Amino acid sequence: MDMKLSSAKSMNSTLTRKISNGTLLALVSAAAFTLTAQGSVIDTPKGFVLRSNVGIALAGNVHVGGKVGAVGQVTTGSGTSTDGVETGAVHTWTSPVITSWTAPAGVNVDLDKSEVRSLTAGSYDKFTSKISSTLNLGSGVYTFSKFDLGASGKVVADTSAGDVYVYVSGAFAADGQTKFQTTGAGKLFLVALGNMTFGNQAEINAAIYGSGGVSFAGNTNLTGLVYAGGNLIVGSGSNFTFSNVPAPGVSALLAVAGIIGGRRRRRLDVL
Repeated sequence: MDMKLSSAKSMNSTLTRKISNGTLLALVSAAAFTLTAQGSVIDTPKGFVLRSNVGIALAGNVHVGGKVGAVGQVTTGSGTSTDGVETGAVHTWTSPVITSWTAPAGVNVDLDKSEVRSLTAGSYDKFTSKISSTLNLGSGVYTFSKFDLGASGKVVADTSAGDVYVYVSGAFAADGQTKFQTTGAGKLFLVALGNMTFGNQAEINAAIYGSGGVSFAGNTNLTGLVYAGGNLIVGSGSNFTFSNVPAPGVSALLAVAGIIGGRRRRRLDVL
């Protein structure tokens, strides 16, 4: 028997057994991210839309449709509401594991005013854009050394063929009135090792993971979740709604193993 085919069948059988038993899903997630990118994220949100390993500051009239958790203090302004707050070093929520990586060498991506451009999954250097530009991304993994989206700019993630992952090894910035949109049934993941900042009136449909601080200006609307390794700041009049996000990258590993995609013509029952 061909050695590669034998190895693939063995991996297929092992993964099927682990998933059917409902065990080692974190291991599967970690392996998937290792296969698809230089870094990894392992996470179990547990209904927490906002989490910080330091502290969280919510300005006035902020609505959080989900739970809030921080190791330090959570401060709230007048008129702010949440589905529950949990603080302290001992807590029920979990911190995601974000490993560091170095973005591979690639070309800079610079968008002019009102320019629309589509990228294929791969490694790039710095991304910058001027006002009202649009960046279209298909399913897959994108790595950047820095990400700077200009005012009124848009990132449109087509997830019809799978999730979209954006890894930034440096700072991540989006100016005012920017939009992060998705089409299809998948998710958009934004992961940065540097600080992440979003300007006023941002519209975001994504799971956001920052190793540093994460801040949102006023009147931000987000569906997904946010984790900050540093402080997490939310401006007044913002609305955050929890969206259950599956463990990142599981489908990527299963596809590589031949479990999905129809190559083996077998049915996988995930219990």
